[in-house]
Amino acid sequence: SKDFIIILTAIAITYRLVVFSLTLFMKNSLSTVALLLCFFFTNAQMRQVYLDNTSPDNEIYKISFYSPGAGYVAFQDWIGYTLDSGHTFEKKPITISNVNFNGYPVNLTFGFTIAGVKAFNRNTLLVWGHYGLVPAILRSIDGGSTFKLVLHYRYDPMVFNTGITDMIFPQSNNIGYAVDADRILKTTDQGLNWSPILISPNSYFDFLEATDDNNVIAGSRYYAANK
Repeated sequence: SKDFIIILTAIAITYRLVVFSLTLFMKNSLSTVALLLCFFFTNAQMRQVYLDNTSPDNEIYKISFYSPGAGYVAFQDWIGYTLDSGHTFEKKPITISNVNFNGYPVNLTFGFTIAGVKAFNRNTLLVWGHYGLVPAILRSIDGGSTFKLVLHYRYDPMVFNTGITDMIFPQSNNIGYAVDADRILKTTDQGLNWSPILISPNSYFDFLEATDDNNVIAGSRYYAANK
């Protein structure tokens, strides 16, 4: 398959820059990962800014920019930091040696599985996913050089479903929401602490949208969940 991630940059009269991501799946071809930058004038044009041919299966799961040129990208194998709108990346791997497990008993057999990233600024970011299908959130305050495990537990200790599948901070950098298969979690301190605000077993929540800090929609693509 061939995976393309497109960053669409809209330049209007206000000179506001909006970054979008789009994943395209194409059958019967080699798998590559690309970032495309699209400038909109009277006629739309796109140009490729990044292509990872060295690791064809290294998919991109989430893009989080805190300025038009700087931000973080959650690749399958590492977190990437860019200062040039995605042309180049500094790799920020998540390993046993750079994570403070914060007293949690962690299954390290397969390491940390990355699902997404949220960047607040150059130094502070959250990365979500799972350790051995136990939902987990990592927090860094040094630009991804080291991480602290701030959440690591599942609703039913006897059931392994998914990890943290999505996260959103609708308005401020303090109030945010995250979801896993059974819960909607909320933070009011930029991801330091998380508490469940809804428990709905086997809902398999996997995406979030919000209009503001108080109006949040959680959805599931799993047909049997019917949420």
